[in-house]
Amino acid sequence: NKSLDISLITKKQAADKSLESIDNLIRLINDKVKAKALKEEKNRVSLELDRGDIILVVFGIGSSGKTSLIRALLKRIVGKVSPEMGSTREKETFRLKLKGLQRGIQIIDTPGILEAGKEGREREKSALIEARKSDLILVVIEGDLRSEETRTIRSLSKLGKRLLLVLNKIDLRGENEEKRLIEILNSRCCNFIDPKDIICTSASPQTIAIPGGKPYQPEPEINSLIKRLANILHEEGEELIADNILLQCSNLGREGRKLLIKQRSQSAKKCIDRYGWISCGILILTPLPV
Repeated sequence: NKSLDISLITKKQAADKSLESIDNLIRLINDKVKAKALKEEKNRVSLELDRGDIILVVFGIGSSGKTSLIRALLKRIVGKVSPEMGSTREKETFRLKLKGLQRGIQIIDTPGILEAGKEGREREKSALIEARKSDLILVVIEGDLRSEETRTIRSLSKLGKRLLLVLNKIDLRGENEEKRLIEILNSRCCNFIDPKDIICTSASPQTIAIPGGKPYQPEPEINSLIKRLANILHEEGEELIADNILLQCSNLGREGRKLLIKQRSQSAKKCIDRYGWISCGILILTPLPV
């Protein structure tokens, strides 16, 4: 615990230093609009150092059951959900508290990815922005991963994001099919998702008809997910927050350096162009000596 505390302090100190260097970069940028945008983002990240909640983003294609999973989590842990949940077109945020964790958890329901049309692409962009700002991502799927899904979540993993892969709607398939799917998912994700982090759920099981009686509605099957989630957040929660803040600081610094390099490149080009025209003028006036 002591070594973990020291590590967290060191990471927070590193984040403070990064934010100071970003302030220095901002002062060197001449474009006031871009400098202001970078400053606003820097201020947002600065507030992250003192935030209380762990940010958990629920991510995936539109038909995977993301919202149903959130409803099941909230109902199981904190009781009745007040907002009406439907097809998610914009992000929705909910809060829950797990027993044994000092911090609360902000659950962010994001729009589905890989949807067709301009609006679909805009919603996917919004979902990716939220995922990149998160401490932990639940990637919800309903079957085998498409190549585009694999590519997207692999890129999030490469950014340094911690991922849980949630295979939802297991009530719709038999035991053998479930095992086969888990094997396939393990083979596809073995280099960026731990097998322990591939979890099966049934967030909204289908109603079972009973001849001559009232239909039976099974309870959601999410115990495995709750246990894994609680374990990760208990053991790694503080570390996940610190790593996320450092990652955002690094991204901001990279963006600031890009703007500065572009600015210097444009200044250098103007200087070269100016001396080029001067040289051309001399050549026209006095061709032989030149």
